[in-house]
Amino acid sequence: MKISVLEIIFDLLISFCFFYLILPFNLNQKNIKKLFFVLAIASCAMFVNTSKAQVVEKGNSLVDVTYGWPNLWSTIFKNAVVNTNSVDIKVSGIGPIGVRYEYLVADKIGVGVVFNYANTTVTYTETVIGTTTQTYDYKFSAPRMRAMAKFAFHYGNSDMFDGYFSVGAGYASLNITYETNNPNYTDDNIILNGIPVAFRLATGGRIFFTDNLGALFEIGLGGGGLLEFGLAAKF
Repeated sequence: MKISVLEIIFDLLISFCFFYLILPFNLNQKNIKKLFFVLAIASCAMFVNTSKAQVVEKGNSLVDVTYGWPNLWSTIFKNAVVNTNSVDIKVSGIGPIGVRYEYLVADKIGVGVVFNYANTTVTYTETVIGTTTQTYDYKFSAPRMRAMAKFAFHYGNSDMFDGYFSVGAGYASLNITYETNNPNYTDDNIILNGIPVAFRLATGGRIFFTDNLGALFEIGLGGGGLLEFGLAAKF
């Protein structure tokens, strides 16, 4: 197997441009110009090294196992449950951990499904001063699951490297649980609004070390980690 250095350079350039585009993202004239710039680079990348056979083709199945970083939702959840009286605040999290399946309906077009899971745990102590001073302990957990359908466009013609753009949408679940020794605390104290919809826009690539096994990296917005990496298999 041989990989085109030029293709990797193009993909990294696209990824960095995409990263620059989405952080922060708002629909204004400046960001529209950025979007056209990214698309222009992508168009160039699609026509690089067209003489080689591409590593994925119509009829292939792709299975990815991924881990995302950072867990941005942890910060949102922490701010939603703690207050000015909170001390000894600890935040931990796992994921998002994901599994994906994609089937190529054409040489450069794939459709599939994405499942991922993440959890954030926040613990803290709060001292309430009234007629008596009381100290309460709190533990909150926010497990999240997402199931999305995805569409992917593959570019490049390397026999080792597979670059892609993808978009996905589907269902998101959020279940907040808590434990506390405060008898007056209820879940009405938690102000956290959300909708059960997941959406992800991403770009990334797979590098295959053998005919069937490789590594994956991805930069994306929504529906998972800002950065994701993992293992990829092709059948």
